[in-house]
Order: sequence, then structure tokens, then C-alpha cells
Amino acid sequence: MGYLEQVNNISTDLAGIYLITNDINGKHYVGQSIYLRRRLLKHKSNWERNKYDTPLYRAFTKYGIDNFRIEILWSTTSKEYNAIKKTLDTLEVEYIQKYKSYGEYNQTKGGDAGILGFKKTEKQIATDEYNSRFLEKRVYALNIIDMSTIMSINKVFLARTISGSRSRIAHLCNDIEPHIYLGKYIIGNSYEELQEKYKKYRESEVSVGYHNRGTFIYTDEEFVKLVQTCTVSNSQLSLPKIATMLGISKKTAYNYLNRLTKKGIVFNIRKR
Repeated sequence: MGYLEQVNNISTDLAGIYLITNDINGKHYVGQSIYLRRRLLKHKSNWERNKYDTPLYRAFTKYGIDNFRIEILWSTTSKEYNAIKKTLDTLEVEYIQKYKSYGEYNQTKGGDAGILGFKKTEKQIATDEYNSRFLEKRVYALNIIDMSTIMSINKVFLARTISGSRSRIAHLCNDIEPHIYLGKYIIGNSYEELQEKYKKYRESEVSVGYHNRGTFIYTDEEFVKLVQTCTVSNSQLSLPKIATMLGISKKTAYNYLNRLTKKGIVFNIRKR
């Protein structure tokens, strides 16, 4: 069974821990996600677009992606990210140890909530000078669409990774408010800061984005997911307020609504 066929057999409502095994050499990759199917599709998309240079993606190219087997090691239908985060982090560490995947396709020992970073040598980690130069410059981005986290060595590399602006990322790092950048990212100086900003974002009625207004900056699927996220904490939000939260104009929000209505997707939200 090919990679895509395996992914399509996974329920869309599962969060949990997954295992990707190379059937040719037996090497493993363990990962976690609050949206398992979406994350596994993202691996394929990232590899096809040559977006990241990781051991797993290099192996996809060398051995062929259809020679990799997917297993769900642990799953839940809960989407309360903060509630299951500790469980996901703990299990990820345990399964990486069990399958000895650190040093194979995993670049970290786990528990870092899906961080896409790069592998550090043991010598570098043990060096105080390295720690002071590297750790203080790290910057993080939380994708509120698929709840993946990107860790980058500095703002320049993060800007390149997400096709953003270094100066804007620097501004967002210093801002305590949970602004949405490029339609889907919350930016912070640490993983803990990301979680605080995300919690604030979920609780807030107004969170102004920094991306272009008046245009269709989201796919229909992304827009539906973001509207659902916005209304979790407040089901009485009006469409204009949701537009403000997503950093788009009211006109664009109405255009999204009309377009999705024609597709049979109806939102139970106030238009004014």
C-alpha cells in the first residue's frame, strides 16, 4: 500500500503518535500531531516541494516514499491541545527510545511538540558557548492550522522557512499579543511563550493579523478551520469580529462565506 493510500485510511479526527518505518532498511521516525492525517500529508507535501532538508525527506527521495509504512502508535479524538500536550510529549519520548529512532530519522529525542529543527552534535550541546549563542537566538512559530511548531536557529532562518519578513518576525517576538502572521503563524521566543500566546488567541475576541487584507489569503479548508477555532471559546462571535481576528477585511470574510455556502458549507454565525 502506497504512502498516500495509507494516510487516506486514517480518520481525520485523530490526534496522537505515529511511526514511519522504512521497509527497506528498517529505520524509523516517530512523530506527534493533534491532526495526524494532516501532519502525514504535510510530510509528503514538504518532501515534494523540497521545503526542508531532513533525514526522513532525504530517505523518501533515496528509497521512494511508497516504501515507507505508517503506524498509529497512540491516538485520541480529543482536540484540546493544552490538555493532551503533556501526554503527547511524554509518549513521543518513550516511543523514540523504544524504536531507537533518534539518530535514524528523528533529529531530536522528542517531547518538543513536533518541532522542525536541525540536529545538534553532542559536543555542541555540551558547550556553554554554543548554548549561549544558539539558545538565546532561537525563535519559534506555531501553525494554528495544523498545530505544528517550527523551531529555527534565528529570525533570518525562520523568515526563509515560512517566506516571511525578518523584521516583522522580530517585532512579533517582542509583542505579547497573539497576532496571526501570514494567516496562520503565532511567533514567539520560546515554546512556552507560544503556548501562552495561543491560549490568549483562543480566548481573545480580537487578534489582528499582519498579512495583506482584502484578498483570499487562506484556502477554503484553512478558512473553515480558523473560523471553527475562533468560535470555540465564543460561539456568539459575529462575522466582522471573526474577520478582524483573521486579519482580513469584512468584505473578504463575506466573500469567503458566500463562496463556501455555494459549496454547501454553512456557518452558524451572525453576519453583523
